[in-house]
Amino acid sequence: MPVSYGSLPFLEALAFFRAKLNLPTQKWDDLLGAAHDRAFVVAGAMKADLLADLKAAIDKAIAEGATIETFRKDFKRIVAERGWTGWTGEGAKAGEAWRTRVLYETNLFSSYSAGRTQQMKAVAETRPYWRYRHSPASTVPRAEHLAWDGLILRHDDPWFASHTPPNGFGCKCYLETLAERDLQKQGLAVTPKGQIPYNALDPKTGLPQGVDKGWDYQPGASVANGLARLGQQAMNKAVTLPPLLAAQAVAAHLSHPAILNAVSDEFGAWANAWFKELDAAAKAKAARQKYAIKTTGELRHVGALSENVLAELAKRQIAPASALLSVRDEDLIHTFRDTKVGPLPRSWYERLPEHLRQPKAVLLDTSHARLALLYIYDMPSGTGKLVVEIDYLITERGADGKKITRPANIINTARMVPVANLKAYGKPLEGTL
Repeated sequence: MPVSYGSLPFLEALAFFRAKLNLPTQKWDDLLGAAHDRAFVVAGAMKADLLADLKAAIDKAIAEGATIETFRKDFKRIVAERGWTGWTGEGAKAGEAWRTRVLYETNLFSSYSAGRTQQMKAVAETRPYWRYRHSPASTVPRAEHLAWDGLILRHDDPWFASHTPPNGFGCKCYLETLAERDLQKQGLAVTPKGQIPYNALDPKTGLPQGVDKGWDYQPGASVANGLARLGQQAMNKAVTLPPLLAAQAVAAHLSHPAILNAVSDEFGAWANAWFKELDAAAKAKAARQKYAIKTTGELRHVGALSENVLAELAKRQIAPASALLSVRDEDLIHTFRDTKVGPLPRSWYERLPEHLRQPKAVLLDTSHARLALLYIYDMPSGTGKLVVEIDYLITERGADGKKITRPANIINTARMVPVANLKAYGKPLEGTL
């Protein structure tokens, strides 16, 4: 029998799934939560053709209502044809059954939920109430989900931002819409906030009670700004990865033009806000008024060292602690403060994530106490240079609120430079002068 989770297929669910980008991931939690609104991932699947085939099999399941048995046959054929081995569950009948069910149900149910939520929001003016329902199809009912069965809240209640089904692997709960007349006819009422069961954070996970890790979001709600979040989440995750893996992960995500454009848009908006602060400070100075620019040390990841640069550094016995490239608010202020001579154009700097992927050359600078890389660019008015200090020690607050110090690759200068000055740095690590 086809999957019985709602009225599959329907256009909204199919459109939501087909809009996802194929992204390689090593582990199931490389991407979490709303990032899945814009990404199709299969833990351990790193090759483009493998991901494309697996997505096509899921697409068929959504569009045609294919059974899990059909999907399992497709999955077995695809992994054999693409030579994919070592995936979790491989080699054991129970393991393979579990893995294919998770892949099949997770994508079908989340796509159904995203499409269904879109439909429900479209009629929210006339049917403004949503009722949580626990499905009898659930083979292992969760106590929390059973307790939520029948709960009624307005569609825009913040509770649904983290509790819109599915709320975990295997969850088959769903939502119904209700009009005011439905409440009156059926003798129903909105659930008082103080009477919502299991409405606290789990002290062990920090997540809402009854919601699995990575499921505390509303499917489809972040599609509008999900691409930027997807890129940032990938870079945030890469901070803890070994440099080579981090370089590969960031490159895989930012190689998608849509993700790269969204990340650049978000960075540009952030940078532009600081440019306004600089302009206000310059105006105040001209009027002989005081104006203090207050920075907080906020850090933005904008890219990563390439595999080639890492390999060239390794030849020189240089091993950066991280591959990530970052900018802090204070670095931007340092670069563009009014006393600086010849900074790069602001409009160019606002697209920094894009430019970092295509420098004309990358040079190694060992002339100072701190190790640095120089990213070189051809500009309309000459040659531009970005200075990246490698393993620069920064201080920030950890998840527990305590201050920690760690090495980071910080872009702290962006200015024009005479091209003749670059010859002293020798052969580029990457590109040509």
